This record gives sequence, C-alpha cells and structure tokens, in this order.
Amino acid sequence: MAELNEKVVIQELKQQPKMQHESVSKEKIAYDEFCLVNLPMVTGKQYRCEWRKFLDITKKEEKWEEPDFLKYFRHLRMNQKLKGTTLWVRYVYLDGMYSRLVGSTLKQDFPRIKNLVKDYQKNETVRKAKVLTKDHIESFLAMDLPERYWLVRKAVVAIAFCGSLGMEAVRSILFENLDYREDGIFIDFKVVNKQKRAVECQVFVPFSKNFDVCFGNCVVSYVKAIENDLGVDLIQSGPLFKGTNGF
Repeated sequence: MAELNEKVVIQELKQQPKMQHESVSKEKIAYDEFCLVNLPMVTGKQYRCEWRKFLDITKKEEKWEEPDFLKYFRHLRMNQKLKGTTLWVRYVYLDGMYSRLVGSTLKQDFPRIKNLVKDYQKNETVRKAKVLTKDHIESFLAMDLPERYWLVRKAVVAIAFCGSLGMEAVRSILFENLDYREDGIFIDFKVVNKQKRAVECQVFVPFSKNFDVCFGNCVVSYVKAIENDLGVDLIQSGPLFKGTNGF
C-alpha cells in the first residue's frame, strides 16, 4: 500500500465523516488515522481492537455483509464461549466502528445480528451483587483490623453507609468539611453531579456507646493514623481520602 500523508488523510476524514460502504478500502483510508479522528481517546483502543479481531476472522477489509457479522458472533459464542452480556459489549464496539465507516448502523443494515445476540442471552443467569445489610456493615467494623489497609476502608464504609453515598461523593470530602461534635461527626461538603453542578451534601456519622461498631470512631481512627504518620496534631485541609489506600 502506498504511503499516505497523515495530515492529508485526517483532513479528508474531517471533511467526510460519513463514508459510503463501497468507498472503504485500505488504499483509500489509513485505518489508524480514521480511528484517531472518529473515536474517543480512551475507548478508541477497545473499538479498534474489536474491529481488528472481526477483520481477522472474516478475512475481509471492505464490503461487509450480514453473514460476516453472524460468522463472527457465532465464533465468539461457540469457540470462545462468551456470555450474552459480553457479546452485547462486542456488538456495541462493532456497531460503533461500522457506523463511522459506513454511515449506517448494524441494526439498520443487518437486524439479524442483534436478534442473534438476544437469542444467546436467553436463559442465562445474570449474577447480581448481594445487598449488604446493617448487620453486615457492623460485623465488618467490629473486626480487629488495625492495618492501614483496613482503617481507610472502615472509614469509607462508615461515611458511605451513613450518608448513602457513592465513591465519587466520598472522594469529594475534604478534611475541612469535618465538624467534630459530642454525638458524632457532621460532614458538610459539595459534590459535582453529572450535569457538572456543585451539589450540597450533608452526612452525620454518629458516635456509639458500643466502641467496637462505632461509625464515628472508624473515621476518627483513620484521621489519627494519618496525623501520626505525618507527625502533625491536626490536618486542616486537603482530600480526606487520597491515593489507593487513602493515605
């Protein structure tokens, strides 16, 4: 294949983001440059990887037809023993590449492919995460686990449970947000939602007479451990949880 000028190829692709099926060929398109322009930086690698696997199985670089995709998904099911849920992910990757190359979708051009994936998913048992109860949480907090690895996890569990928070919200808490009171720790902080807006959040982590399962004590023990490591009496600013283990 003759060398392609990268700048020229990218410019042509920007001007013609949707291309007709018959115009796709190795001589016309520099594959990597196409993906660079049309796919997100993070997920682009996954799309390219899946599409390359498809091309390797079908032995076709252009003018793909429904039997080609059916062959590929049957290969994934029969030879690689993939579950229906995993096949759906592969379907999304292929559909993303196909729509950008051809200007249409797999559902529009080849509806049998989606039906095939649906059939594979029938009668499959989807595993669901078990719901933790308060008893489960208290049993974990009562365990004698003084290591730093567990101190941070106990603090995270205590705050998340008391405030019904997800990890994104927990990571938004700062040291200056902690207000120590006689009956517990009041946490007033802001978290950015999906609409990129700062939302006020308030959590109360109570102290308990039962020291072994005291939610507030889990947070206090974690903070004291950090202060001891840093050799300071009081940390007044910065993220409460920083790094993989919080420290």
